Amino acid sequence: MTSHIEARVIEDSIYNGVRITTFQTVSPKFIDAEIEKHRMLSSYSSSDRAVPVSKMVNAPYHLPEHYFLNKPGMQGSDLLDDESMKELNEDIAALHDNTSNVMTKWQHVNKQHINRLLSPFSYQTKVITGTEWDNFFKLCIHEAAQPEMLELAIIMLFEKEWSEPVEREWHLPYITEDERNRYNPHLLARVSSARCARFSYNNHEGSDPVIEDDLELYNQLAMRPYTDKHGNLYDQNDPIHGSILEHAAKAMTQIKDIWSDDGQTHMRRDGTLWSANFHGWNQFRQMVFPPKRFTPP
Repeated sequence: MTSHIEARVIEDSIYNGVRITTFQTVSPKFIDAEIEKHRMLSSYSSSDRAVPVSKMVNAPYHLPEHYFLNKPGMQGSDLLDDESMKELNEDIAALHDNTSNVMTKWQHVNKQHINRLLSPFSYQTKVITGTEWDNFFKLCIHEAAQPEMLELAIIMLFEKEWSEPVEREWHLPYITEDERNRYNPHLLARVSSARCARFSYNNHEGSDPVIEDDLELYNQLAMRPYTDKHGNLYDQNDPIHGSILEHAAKAMTQIKDIWSDDGQTHMRRDGTLWSANFHGWNQFRQMVFPPKRFTPP
């Protein structure tokens, strides 16, 4: 049995003593709700609706490495014996194979329907960015955590501890140093957002990126009104995909007491300045779509 749970640091930045880190993770789809509970972190997830059924049925799927016996409450303590665990995993594998075989003959039905039935077995890719990680690790690296959540969090903490944050004013996931030297950071923030939407520096087919294509994708997802290169009109009232803008960020010139930057959204009672769920960094989403500021009495 091989676990496909993984995490790696995509971008790690620090300015004015405040660190912001972006991860790319792969984990079982069923713990996605656990990750999404941590609202101090921004995340963007791969969608079952974007994956062809033929690829979904052949993708690696998750089999737990151990099971706890049932008891009152959410957590277990006593492990299922090895022989029973092997039998249970064989049954789960058979359930996956049977579901895959049945769904394969229905590939003419849109994948947004068929893939939902395969998602309980599947892995999911996520981009996760934040300045506030302590409570996430305290909750997830704990004996009461779901085992898969525990494994993911341990890998993330290890990667974060070994990563050296770079002192810089712009945090831009999936942007290379060469691109930083060649292009305006405001343009690169849009490019970074587009690459977060596909979880890669490379294009979907593996080819090198084209800045113009990245900007086209960004405009389709976040610009209104917008007419794309095919003449399709995105009306002013059409929804945007704003969560892809929550990973690029610009360092605040002031992080306490003094309003100074577009993108700052609120001041806490201790005087610290925030941009949505980021401290000390202006989230690109808040720079593009600035909210009304609120200062507590």
